[in-house]
Amino acid sequence: MVTGQLTLRNVTRSIAVPVTVRMEGNTLTATGRFPVKQTDYGIKPVSVAGLVSVKDTLNVSFTIVGR
Repeated sequence: MVTGQLTLRNVTRSIAVPVTVRMEGNTLTATGRFPVKQTDYGIKPVSVAGLVSVKDTLNVSFTIVGR
């Protein structure tokens, strides 16, 4: 688990992200995924004419590779 601060639109909140780390030879790979609720950061989810809308909670996933 990695903890830190996430700032979006000048709003900062603490987050904890589960991370998986793999070491293969001289390569280190870290992967993780965490949810971000837009309204927690003062962001209004997009909606177009009530037909197309984005959910309030978005999932952010990442892969970091170091050599």
